[in-house]
Amino acid sequence: MKLKDRNANKWLSSGPGKVSKSHDLSAADNVREYKEHLKTGKKAVRNGDLNSAEKHFAAALRLVHVRDPTVQQYEKEVSPLQKLGDVYCRRGCQTGDGGDFVKAAALYQAAAARSEDEDSRGNLRKAVKETETLFLKYALHATDTKSGESTCEQKLNLTEMRDQIKQEMETIDRELNPYIHDEASQLARDIEAKRAEAVRKLFERIAKDRQVFIRQLVDECIAVMGPPPCKYALIGLGSQATGLVSPYSDLEFAILIEEENEANVTYFRRLTHYLHLKVVNLGETILPAMGIKSLNDFYSDDPLDNWFYDSVTPRGFAFDGSMPKASKTPLGRQGTSTELASDLIRSPKNMAAILEKDISVYLKEGYHLAGVLRNVCFIAGEQSLVGDYADILVDTMKVYGEEIAHRLAKEMIFHNWTQGQLPTGTLLDVKRELYRFPSLAVDCLALCSGITPTTVWKTIEEMETKDVVGAENAHHLKVLVSISAELRLRTYIANGGQKENLSALSALTISPDESIYQTSDLQKVFYISDVKQLFRYYFTAIPLGKLMSGEEIPPEDKFLLLIISIKVGLFLHVKLFDNSPTVKGELYHLYNHNMDAVKCFQEAQHNLAAGPNQAALLSKLGSSWASLGNYRKAVDYYEEALKMFQTFYTSITEHPMFACLLHMLGNAWYELADYHKAISYFERALNMCKNMYGHNTAHPDIARALSGLGLACKMLGDHTKALGYFQQTLTIHRIFYGVSTAHVETASALHNVGLGLYCKGDLKKSVMILEQALQMRKRLYGQSTAHKDIAISLEVLGGAWHELGDPKKAIGYREMALMMYRVIYGETDAHPNIASTLSNLAASWNYLDKNKTVKYAQQALEMRKTLGNDTHDDTANAFNNLGSVWWKLGMNRKSIDYFEKARYVQRDMYHHHFRHIEVYYY
Repeated sequence: MKLKDRNANKWLSSGPGKVSKSHDLSAADNVREYKEHLKTGKKAVRNGDLNSAEKHFAAALRLVHVRDPTVQQYEKEVSPLQKLGDVYCRRGCQTGDGGDFVKAAALYQAAAARSEDEDSRGNLRKAVKETETLFLKYALHATDTKSGESTCEQKLNLTEMRDQIKQEMETIDRELNPYIHDEASQLARDIEAKRAEAVRKLFERIAKDRQVFIRQLVDECIAVMGPPPCKYALIGLGSQATGLVSPYSDLEFAILIEEENEANVTYFRRLTHYLHLKVVNLGETILPAMGIKSLNDFYSDDPLDNWFYDSVTPRGFAFDGSMPKASKTPLGRQGTSTELASDLIRSPKNMAAILEKDISVYLKEGYHLAGVLRNVCFIAGEQSLVGDYADILVDTMKVYGEEIAHRLAKEMIFHNWTQGQLPTGTLLDVKRELYRFPSLAVDCLALCSGITPTTVWKTIEEMETKDVVGAENAHHLKVLVSISAELRLRTYIANGGQKENLSALSALTISPDESIYQTSDLQKVFYISDVKQLFRYYFTAIPLGKLMSGEEIPPEDKFLLLIISIKVGLFLHVKLFDNSPTVKGELYHLYNHNMDAVKCFQEAQHNLAAGPNQAALLSKLGSSWASLGNYRKAVDYYEEALKMFQTFYTSITEHPMFACLLHMLGNAWYELADYHKAISYFERALNMCKNMYGHNTAHPDIARALSGLGLACKMLGDHTKALGYFQQTLTIHRIFYGVSTAHVETASALHNVGLGLYCKGDLKKSVMILEQALQMRKRLYGQSTAHKDIAISLEVLGGAWHELGDPKKAIGYREMALMMYRVIYGETDAHPNIASTLSNLAASWNYLDKNKTVKYAQQALEMRKTLGNDTHDDTANAFNNLGSVWWKLGMNRKSIDYFEKARYVQRDMYHHHFRHIEVYYY
């Protein structure tokens, strides 16, 4: 099969793309090596050496592979992907292995997803069709080798199914909204119960629709292959069996057969390959899921052998991936040097035997087959085989049920209970951080109480019937599960596939300059419309997480505590609902509703006696006031908390909370421009952290103190010392979190290094580092999310471009920062960050439009007066900006008046031992 190699010349003529980090090549070397690999690969194909051809085409792909989803240069990957598809198609013709044809189809689909050339896409569609024809001829030995014409119809059916579900979800959201009422009221409870039931019925319908869809695909395959040689049943695993499957979920399944012999197993292996080919041709299978060794060798000890990342191909209805910890399909796992291959085409008896054999090995390796196979559902074939399997399972669970329960409960607590705790402010992974915890918790509770789980909804009902949980807790569990399932479904619908990003923050919907602030469809984010729905999730997830964890209990005993609690009925007395003011305050603070957070924390104060908990609450009040820009109040609360801690702890000099308060006080005094006082607090925090964690230990608390010292030194003009502190901070975070890991702390450290370089005058290097920090923050919070850290990055980049003599670019960054701050703090609200940005915009507009300079400078002054910061450096800047513009406009008397006001503010600042260093706010 030969396809036109248009894309290689297209990108080579315009220059190379982003080079893999593993290749330290110049642009010219990169192009030459790419050409040489393609040339050598083509020669190897002609000589029939497909292994060598694959090696060279994969090497060419690696040279141009783009991992970063925000960098849209995927066209360059089309040619090598296409050539790899040719290799696998030829290999399939030689071996007759259906899996080779499936991989070829996946490679062509991946190439098509990246191609912007219509002719190229047309050739790739022809290649996909020809691949199916060759599959029928060489893998199935079918007499009729005409490929099916049903793919378009199947895609349409899938789209219609999803559209109907989206409409029904919108109806539920519109007609059953408990979040407009007080969450503790009976009305809210009644509505949320109806909503949970509506969500349950929706998911039952989704499971049924998927069953019909899968059955149609299977019937099409059997119509070509001929009737099965024995009775069989496709059984759904995972979310299909738990009743939480989405229309974008992976297909996890196994095949029960009446008689297990080589001929029967071979037929169903071929059926699985054919079904897989049909699913791949729906165009929603990411390439790593195929386990192509030259791209993703999951069984290699070298992590560099697993290098291909696919953020382009839509991820939706697909086979479960071939990763070692996945592989929940009839083809199962690949064999290794130490483990035999394990398929899931078995008789009911032999399938059930997996539960008995090496349960500890399965759990240890993270391949949860023993857990998955104890909960299945019927999809297609003979229902009686599923009944036979279920009967065997009942007997198996009688013998091994307690052992399985203990092992699964222990593992679940070790690895999953923390998902029930408070989130961070970054993007939420809806599957990992919201969806998994409730269903796993219900599964664990059921097993520990001797109940065999089925769908999560029926399992909760059975636990209530058997008095494992009371009616109230059953209600809370149903609400928790329904919210987690609903949010995952709504995230997938909004993002168009299995893209897990969810944010409870606000989105920035308008960009004044797309060249300044590029967004990417590849990192889609679902912005939840009502943050109270997420709050309701945590009102139950937090107490459930505490129950599962067994606080103050040694890790190895946690699961025993849980089982004992259930058996003696203690669980019945636990209330799985906590909407206390403290919990609500923390959630409000996390999502920038800081005035609401203050009210909640103040309410919580009245219910707490003086002590460590009261001190912690005071520190939270301080943080909320700091986020509102009232640093004077923040200092008052921090100092009160500090005194209270000193009263109740004798060894206060080595307490993490004490060090944290010192750091927060340093931050507050930094914002109040008393940099010497800030340094004194940061130094105390640093010394305390070094004593606690070790002087040479890479610990985040040490890094935070160093960062604070760097910021204060910067403002005092010691830029060399500041940069040294920032670089130490970055080193520590990279050691602690990982060099290649995107983390909030690492992004802030990167930003500060860029800031240090900026202050030292190395502006070009500064812009490069600041852009890295900005991109990392976008990945963490979302490309279009209005977040303070992103706004700060934009603001400082604006300052750097201002200094580089590009006021237009500076204005673009600063206007975006201003828009973002107004989304965060309120369109008409006063905040120091908004005032600073207005002042700096005035400085940049001074080069282009004097009227706009006056406008922004005047707005900055008015806001400073509202804030009561009449002796702030930004106030002096605003006066200077106005003085400068009026001077240039010939209004000398007015100009002198503003210059005098600026001098008065600066003199007052010096009187308080403050030193004004620079115009651009951090």
